[in-house]
Amino acid sequence: KTAKAIELAQKQPSILISADSRQVYRGMDIVTGKDHPAGFPIFGLDIVDPGNPCSVAVWYEAVMPAIVQAWQEAKLPIVVGGTGLYVKALTHGIETMHVPINQALRNELLSLSIIKLQQKLVQLDKAKFESLNHSDSLNPRRLTRAIEVAQHRTSHPERALASRMGHMDTILIGLKYSVESIQRNKIQERVISR
Repeated sequence: KTAKAIELAQKQPSILISADSRQVYRGMDIVTGKDHPAGFPIFGLDIVDPGNPCSVAVWYEAVMPAIVQAWQEAKLPIVVGGTGLYVKALTHGIETMHVPINQALRNELLSLSIIKLQQKLVQLDKAKFESLNHSDSLNPRRLTRAIEVAQHRTSHPERALASRMGHMDTILIGLKYSVESIQRNKIQERVISR
C-alpha cells in the first residue's frame, strides 16, 4: 500500500499519512510492517509508546495539522493504511471521537454486571442500545463507552453537533491480490526486504 501511495505522491505535490492503528506505536517497525521511505516522511507513525493507549482521537489530533498544512500548500494528502475507523474519522467524522474518558464513571461501572450495564444504557440512550450488534451488547467495554458517551452528550449537547468535520472529497483506492499471490510472493518479499 505504501509503495502505491509513493507512486501517486511522485506524480504531484503530496504528503503521506499512515492510517494504521498499529503503526502509531514507536519502536514496533518490523512487527507492524512500518515503512520509512527516503524522501517521503509519513505522518501518523510513532505517535505513542507501546503500552500506552491510542484512540482514533489521539491519531486524528496528531495528523490533522499535517493535513491542514498540506491544503494550505496546495498538496494532496494521501492517506495509506488499513484502519477503516481512522479513515472514517477524516472523511465523515466520528461523533464520539472527542468525548473524553471519564475514569470516575468507568470505575463506578466496573463493578456492574452486563445486565446492569445494559439497563443503564437503555435508560440513558435506548436507541444506541438497540443499535448495538449482539457481540457489543454483551461486551462490558463497549457498553461502558456507550454509557460514557451518552452521559457526556446529556451534559454537553452542543458538542454532539460540533463534533463532525466537514465533508472531504475523497477517492478510495483498494488493492486486490489473490490469497495465493499474497502467501507466495508478497509475504516473502516483505520478509526479505526487512
